[in-house]
Amino acid sequence: MDEDAVLERLRAVSDPDLGDDIVSLGLVNDVVIDGNELHVDLGLGAPYSPTETAIADEVYDALSDLEY
Repeated sequence: MDEDAVLERLRAVSDPDLGDDIVSLGLVNDVVIDGNELHVDLGLGAPYSPTETAIADEVYDALSDLEY
């Protein structure tokens, strides 16, 4: 698994307020694969708002079955 594969999966995650996927919108700041850990840094507005929480949950779901 590499950064491009992670970003491809994240294209399935949409921001309902902005109407496009989070990669195209530039909301993915960084993807780091370190050994068997994956870190995704998102540039969301208010981290505990319902929309941002839903987006974070979708990101987790999109990546949860990866083996890296």
